Amino acid sequence: MALIRPHLYKDTTRHGTTRYRFRRDRNSPRITLPGQPEEKAFEDAYRRLMAGQDIRLDKPEKLRSRYTLGTFGELADLYLTYMAEQVDARKLATATVKQRSNLIGRILPRLQDGHLSSLEVRHIKMLMKQFQKTPHQANNLLKTIRAMFRFAIDEELMAADPSVGVKSYSKVTDGFSCWSRDDVRAFYNRHPLGTKAHPAMTLLIITACCRSDLVLLGPRHIVEIDGRPFISFVQENTAFLNRHSVQIPMVAP
Repeated sequence: MALIRPHLYKDTTRHGTTRYRFRRDRNSPRITLPGQPEEKAFEDAYRRLMAGQDIRLDKPEKLRSRYTLGTFGELADLYLTYMAEQVDARKLATATVKQRSNLIGRILPRLQDGHLSSLEVRHIKMLMKQFQKTPHQANNLLKTIRAMFRFAIDEELMAADPSVGVKSYSKVTDGFSCWSRDDVRAFYNRHPLGTKAHPAMTLLIITACCRSDLVLLGPRHIVEIDGRPFISFVQENTAFLNRHSVQIPMVAP
């Protein structure tokens, strides 16, 4: 950060955004000012900060978190907004945001009023214990809150990640058993042409796509390439990284 005025610093976020932040001393919070230098709103905010006022309390209610400053609830609100912005910027997958939002929503009632400075390893372990019967989901929760804490540290809302030292649950399984041709034939006998399950199975066999892509496939994904019909679609889990489509020749089924 570069000091450009007394207590006023200019820096650039990891996303390339320039911001101006006010910090009176090492024990004071960093407060982001609105707009740019020389603009009325910016200069008014700087003058009030120099006079010892906290401009954060003046934000319109609709722009503020419904939770108390410095609490887990406020962080959750800010992180959910951040993820939505990342989706718009095509830097995060919609499916990832949906999963993380669901997990945050499940733990929020227990932690919403707790201050970030008081979070400890034992609190993270307590949350994971809530999902101990579903270890895969517990591990997804740990990944989610660690991503949220990284965001909080980047935004200087927290000094350290309280989940450091918390271990993932080990998963001991025999895995999924592969279906034989007889299994597939039995499935088709149970779900003949005309049922929803029939084309679902056919598409899975032909495309080997993910479930999240399967439910979206339809007539609009049929294209003609060199006079031949193809199924063409962009995988949902990677669409935020690139727009390369998967193209698979259509077969009679």
